[in-house]
Amino acid sequence: MVLNSVHFVSSDARLRDIVFLDNMYVESKVGLDFPSQAAALFSKVEALLKQHGMTKHNIVDVKSTFNDLEADLLKWNELYDGWMCGVEMVPTQTACQEMPSGLCTPGIAVSITATRADKIKAARPRAGGGKADINSLGQPMHFPWSGAIGAGDVVWLSGKLDIQAGHSMSAQVESIRKYLDATLHDVGMKRNDIVHSEIIIPSRLPSSEFQHLEELYMNEYIQSFSSSTWHVNRAEATCAGCKVEITIMASKSRDLKVAGGKGLTALNFAKAVATSPRIFFRGEVHEGQDAVNALTNKIGTGISPMCPQEIQQLRALQKDDPELRGVSDERILQLFSSRRQDLAGIAQSAMRKLSMKVSDISMESCGTSEYEGHPGSYPKIYRLTKENAANFNTDSLARLHINCTSDGQAVEEFMKVLCGVQKWFFLIDGHVGLLSLPAEWQITYCGTCEHGGFMDKDSRGVVCSQIVGPAAWKMKYTGTHNSLLHDIQSMQALGGA
Repeated sequence: MVLNSVHFVSSDARLRDIVFLDNMYVESKVGLDFPSQAAALFSKVEALLKQHGMTKHNIVDVKSTFNDLEADLLKWNELYDGWMCGVEMVPTQTACQEMPSGLCTPGIAVSITATRADKIKAARPRAGGGKADINSLGQPMHFPWSGAIGAGDVVWLSGKLDIQAGHSMSAQVESIRKYLDATLHDVGMKRNDIVHSEIIIPSRLPSSEFQHLEELYMNEYIQSFSSSTWHVNRAEATCAGCKVEITIMASKSRDLKVAGGKGLTALNFAKAVATSPRIFFRGEVHEGQDAVNALTNKIGTGISPMCPQEIQQLRALQKDDPELRGVSDERILQLFSSRRQDLAGIAQSAMRKLSMKVSDISMESCGTSEYEGHPGSYPKIYRLTKENAANFNTDSLARLHINCTSDGQAVEEFMKVLCGVQKWFFLIDGHVGLLSLPAEWQITYCGTCEHGGFMDKDSRGVVCSQIVGPAAWKMKYTGTHNSLLHDIQSMQALGGA
């Protein structure tokens, strides 16, 4: 469990490029010393931002989740402040520890919000690379966050806590309320401009104290404004052991929609850059291999990590060429195509048997459809870059379809995501789900399960795609309504994205 970015859609044209990068950490570094994990994470964040034409200078908000908050917070602040050296206005920030320390979880994971929109100095802006000050406990500590930052029609505030106000929930909430009123006043806003509150409390907080929080904040402070939403995070450990920490987003625009509105979550899920497999299904996000397969195995579809040897080869190629631009399609196919003798085992991992004898399978195939030249010959490499992503026909790819011969013989599909993220729609139990698969993962599915690929102007990635079985087949649109695609496109139109 981690703190995630607060996803939203704004009609402000300056925020059309807004990105939400959730739950970022470097899996291969888990278990190493904290500075090594942090350094690897900084590199990963910069690489992901680069895919969107951004740098660390474009980050406006950071949510940080620790494995051991008490042990590592001071180190993180110092390392993060050093990384932010040269950034004129560092992002707002909130932090906590979600799980008990000692578990095999990342030492640090972050979720960020970024945009190329100009940052607006809001309240207590701070540059990166500062010196340590003295915190409330008398310890030297870096404070690498701005009190508030504006971009477009949104203002973010860093998390606020106050243990000096007193030990009781009532005293801490009252102090936070006064701080929020004063900070909002400084940026020309009032409490009725608060669009969302993220509230962090200890997981063992007594119910009586939570009732005080509800009464003083949710009911008295923001409840009277029907457009304001809030979410409570119950953390294993909070900063400075506080009873409550609150961070808010504010906007004078009444067009801004925070995740939770009809159709909105699907858009935010589609725009997010996942770092672990997950699927959006019936309004909920199911994350991780087991959770995803629990749904997709119902239709003979399964995901799994690429084999260790392939991952090693891939990382070697990406060392100096992270987007594989200098590696030919032929070379990629040679290294990463699934072999005939491995197909049955991969299919079995998805709880299905191949629809043809392995010996009868053609490893090369060609598909036709109502669109001339589409989908074409396989295997092939899909490359989605900033320069060409808008050229992919989203509607034709995302329309639910099946791939089979005229007499119903299904193809078998095997895909490996080599960099970036690729997304697919699948019809499961009569409902459409949207699966997001990051680099170093593979997926297999039978061509006769209803599915569609989601590729649009914001897609980035390289995918090794194999469709095997019959040498010739047809892509047949089923006519099933893709409700998620409709929701995504409707919200894009509303938000101007």
